[in-house]
Amino acid sequence: MSIIGMDIHRAAAEVVSLLDGEIVKLGRVQMLRNKLGEFARRELTTMIMW
Repeated sequence: MSIIGMDIHRAAAEVVSLLDGEIVKLGRVQMLRNKLGEFARRELTTMIMW
């Protein structure tokens, strides 16, 4: 099981994942609808395959 954490601010968010007890930094994403969508498709869909 993995857990996603986001430190959200007005302009951007830092995203991390806790996977099997290990914290993995997924990066920084701008708080814009299209950027969030791109990030989710790129990063989070690969996590489902883990």
